[in-house]
Order: sequence, then structure tokens, then C-alpha cells
Amino acid sequence: MALAPHLVFVPSAGMGHLLPFSRFITALANTGAVDISVVTALPTVSAAEAEHFDGLFAAFPAIRRIDFNLLPFDESVFAGADPFHLQWESLRRSAHLLGPMIASATPRASAVITDVTLASQVIPIAKDELHLPCHVLFVSCATMLSFLAYFPTYLNGAEADHLAADVDVPGIGLIPVDYPPAVLRNPDSLFTKQFIANGRLIAEADGILVNTFDALEPDALAALRSGKVVPGFPPVFAVGPLMSSTTGSDKGVGRTSSPIAWLDAQPARSVVYVAFGNRNAAVPDQIRQIGAGLEASGCRFLVASVKSPAFVNTPRYSEVSLAGARGFFLSLLERFSTLNLCLLAVFFVFVLRYLLVAIVTKTTVVDREDNAELKDFFNASGFPLPGRIPDWFVHGLPSSLAVRWFVAGVDGELPLDLGTSGNLTTLILASNSLSGRIPASVFASKALRFLDLSNNNLTGELIVVSVSAGDGAGVLFNASGISLYGTIGRCV
Repeated sequence: MALAPHLVFVPSAGMGHLLPFSRFITALANTGAVDISVVTALPTVSAAEAEHFDGLFAAFPAIRRIDFNLLPFDESVFAGADPFHLQWESLRRSAHLLGPMIASATPRASAVITDVTLASQVIPIAKDELHLPCHVLFVSCATMLSFLAYFPTYLNGAEADHLAADVDVPGIGLIPVDYPPAVLRNPDSLFTKQFIANGRLIAEADGILVNTFDALEPDALAALRSGKVVPGFPPVFAVGPLMSSTTGSDKGVGRTSSPIAWLDAQPARSVVYVAFGNRNAAVPDQIRQIGAGLEASGCRFLVASVKSPAFVNTPRYSEVSLAGARGFFLSLLERFSTLNLCLLAVFFVFVLRYLLVAIVTKTTVVDREDNAELKDFFNASGFPLPGRIPDWFVHGLPSSLAVRWFVAGVDGELPLDLGTSGNLTTLILASNSLSGRIPASVFASKALRFLDLSNNNLTGELIVVSVSAGDGAGVLFNASGISLYGTIGRCV
């Protein structure tokens, strides 16, 4: 009788990578048709990862655990780097130890499946050193896979070492420069260097497994499979959506639980799913403000939240006790399980834009004294917020507010009474697509200290700045890159 194939999985760090990996592993384990070993990098970054590994091996005793003790390296070289990016780098720098470990596995390994963050290191080891086929499990979507695969070609053509402009991916279309992670615009970023290295080697894999399905991304999958994105690209297999296992921290949420029962009662395509990422922590007061904005929006909603700011050392994320007639807040762990039972409607950016603004403007429904420190700063820089600034944005602002919307995709004309509330201290709208004239009301705020409207399509005559602007303390006004005319001496 022939031995079952022995697959060796090399996952990366971070629950967003580990959960899809473990779900694919458990799906294969449940078939009983393969032997499985999992390389476990130690130490993990978070207690949640360690707990998840323990749950996986406890639920599936037949899965072999290969402990992989990472070599130390000088992290101070990458001061300020994300702890998970540092863990990826540690894995990559220790990867040369994987060859002997996998070679000594019993029974002999049949193939290696690695996380995309380790592709440039693991693929050569599997294929050249071990002479084993190597597949990459890509935990994001097919469109992002296309961008990753084409990115080295873009860099070669642009003679660049970072993302510097829009990227026209063959078969996919134009991806604006502000859509991919902003960190890719920094050539010195650890993530950028890893992203480029993995993009250059991923085409050497024997196949790519993507957490998506054909009905969701038919065009992107077709472009990848036909070689339009990268000629000779390896076979692409859509293996999603990867369903929740019943192990450890990934236990499913039953249909009788309150979120699922509530979802079942909602009309089709009527629920907005809000997720600010599985790494973005929020304190309870901030979550209450988000809830206030969601309630004010009038939309049905389901929010995935992380409660504790100390996410790295938190073994599990707690549920936020905030639910209203229109929706629910879920813990991070509930988020993954709930979405497996109900595929929600696509989250439209313009809805998120409304909600973000509502968090600031609809402050009358939360305790102003307790949350004052949370309402004086609104930074959406680098976050795509396409559309006009609504006229009602200027009303009901907090007593003091700094707005930073740098490279946020905002367009249209500025509201005529933008500064009449008198509460704006800082207004940064640089590098957007604003047009028309600058309303004189912008300078009406006595609290205004800094105004940056540079690199927009604004035109017209220079504004005569009143001596009351800035409460007599002066206003720093950056108007570079816009077409204004007039005599400066008359205006200041």
C-alpha cells in the first residue's frame, strides 16, 4: 500500500496569516488522505499565536510539530519596525536551517507549502536543496497576488526601488499609488524589501494557493492563469473561502449566537461590515465613538474590533459590550468565525468615509468630557476617502479639531463655510484632487494655525487673510502646487 503524501507547511507570523494556514491544514487533515507536518517558529510574537498552535496540535494529534527556534539578530537596525515584520525577517534569516529539518522528517516529505512572506527564502530551499515541489499559500486576494507578482516588473520599468506611481497591472487594470499599503512608498522599509524579494521569486513556485474563489475574482484569476500578469506564472488554485475549523481559538460561532441570529434576520445585502484590520486596537471610549457614528449613519452594521491596545501580548481579544438595534460589535475571534457562516455585502469605501466623518461630527451622543481627548485629532491620511467633503462636516465640530487628510482621494470643491465653526486648528488636505476656489471662510477660524492645501487643482485669487485669523498668532499656509494669483503683500 502506497504511503500517503507528506506535506510540510511553513506558516508565517500574525493571526491574519496563521488562521488561513491552519484552516487549510485542518481541511486537509480531515480528509485523512495526507500526512502533515507544521513548522512552528519559536518564540511566537503573540500569546494568541502560541495558543492557536497549541489548539491545532491538540485537536489533530496526527499532525506533526516541527519546532523551529529562530536565530537572534540585531533588531535595532530596523528601529520602529512592526513586530510582525521583524518576525518575518527573523524567519527569513533563519530559513537556511529549514533544509536539514525538513530533510530529516519522517516519512520523507513530498512537498512544501510556505507562506508568501517567506517565499523568496523557502522556494529555493525546497526546490534546489531538497528537490521537492513548493507551493505558496497566499492568504490575501487574487488581485493583491497580481500586484505582488507584477511589482518587480513595474520597478524595473520605472527604475525605482519603491512604489512611486500608479501601477498598470496587465489583465487587472490601473492600481492607484495610494491603494496598496502606504509603506511600499518607503524604499527603506523592511516590509518593502521583503515584498519585492517575495515578488521576484514567487513565479518560481510550483503552484499558488489563493484564499479566494472564482465567482468572487474571475478576472484576476483568469489574468493570472493565462499569463497576462506575468508570462509563465505557475498554476493558480482558488482554495477559498477557507472555512473555520473547530480548534483552539478558531472555534466557530453557532447559528444560535446573537450575531448570527441577528444576521439571519436582516434583508439580503443590507449589512455593512466594518473592519479596521486585525491589528488596529481601540480603547473602549474610541469604540463607543465608532458605535455612535455607526448608529447615526442609519446603516445596519457588523464591526470587527480589537479592544486592547497591547495586542502583541494579549492571549485573546475581549468582546466589546456594545450592541444596538442596528448592529453588533464582535471580538476579533468572533469576526473570523462569523464571516465563515455569512458572506456579507462588499464594504463600500464611501460608506466608511461617511462613518469616519460621523465619528467626529456626531459627538452629541457620547460623553464629551470623558472623550474630549479622542475628538481633537482626525487623521485619515493615506486612507482612500474618495468624494467631496460634505457641507455638514463644518457643523457640530468639537471645540478643537486638527484634520489631516493627506493623500486621501478627496475631490470636489471646499465647502463654502468650512472655517465658520471657528474650531479648526490644523487643516491638511494636501495631495488630493480638490478643485475650485479657496473659500474665504477657511481663514475665519481664530484657532487656525496651519493650513496645507498644496498639490491640488485649486485656483483663483489669493485670499486676504484677516488679522483675526489665527487669533492674531498667524497662520502657516502652504499653497505650493496650486494655481493662485494676486499680490502677496496685499493678502497677508
